[in-house]
Amino acid sequence: MQEISLQSLADKLGGDLSRQALHKYEQGKAMPDSARLVRICDALEVGPDDLLAEPAAPVGELHFRKRAAFGKRKELRLRFEVEDQLHRLRELADVLGEPLRADKVFNKPIPAKSADDAEAAAKEIRKQWNLGEDALPSLVALLEDRGVILHSTHAEKSLDGAATWLGDTPVIVLARWLDDDLPRKRFTLAHELAHLVLDIPASTPARTAEAICHRFAGALLVPDTTLRHELGGRRRHALFDIELVNLKERYGISIAALARRMSDLGLVSASIHKDWTIRRRRINRHLNEPGSWKGSEQPSRFPSMLYRALAEETISLSKAAALDGKPIADFRRSLQANAN
Repeated sequence: MQEISLQSLADKLGGDLSRQALHKYEQGKAMPDSARLVRICDALEVGPDDLLAEPAAPVGELHFRKRAAFGKRKELRLRFEVEDQLHRLRELADVLGEPLRADKVFNKPIPAKSADDAEAAAKEIRKQWNLGEDALPSLVALLEDRGVILHSTHAEKSLDGAATWLGDTPVIVLARWLDDDLPRKRFTLAHELAHLVLDIPASTPARTAEAICHRFAGALLVPDTTLRHELGGRRRHALFDIELVNLKERYGISIAALARRMSDLGLVSASIHKDWTIRRRRINRHLNEPGSWKGSEQPSRFPSMLYRALAEETISLSKAAALDGKPIADFRRSLQANAN
């Protein structure tokens, strides 16, 4: 780490942070938000684990669902954000006496060499987690309950999501723009979960590995037996959007993913699925699907722990604001707004 005075660091940051603010960070009386932490790390040429009170485990390989135009610098910034979030969460967990633990299923990855293996793996996960065959009301709540750390990041549409490990902690990263398309967000969550629970051979071509994760995601959201029952169990000779809209609104999965699922399961032929996809793209129907899903997919683990620690007076208001990455005045206003 560079030896540099607080004033020199403030100057290097271009006046965005004052010497006094940096002093508070140094003393542990406040914490920078992720964006400012990244800027400080860039200026000092270090990682966030070099600055945080308790070093975070290194971020493992990031498995991106969509990686075009997502360069090394953006990936490094994302790593900083993830490490910072886990540090804050661990600090809260220590205060509350609740160690962060992931479900045992993550310790025994399920071998998956093919799409059929992925189908079976999704069925096994549903069985282990006692999910039955019904629609999943909230994947975010399910994964947080199982110990997965969920991190939202501002990103261009070159990124949907990513999965990685921080030590023995599973992490899923989601682009915030997915909040405007919840079915896609749910599919991305399920797809990234596949990267965490499946043991896909390293020699598998990237396209094949992504297809395996896609198959897992579809099977987790709409099990084989459930979809067959919904469609009467018969092989179809056409795809009808109105029918798929109803399923989308019930199961929180896009029409395109449902049509692909029908093709994967042999409920429609590959040629029918291909012709249907071409027709939709010709009229740009894939850009604005009909139907919507009315559920919620917002992480609540960190704010719940933060407000509980504050209510139980195990942390001060200023500490809570620091953990939330906000000035104390802004944090107090947000508390008052939520109380009204």
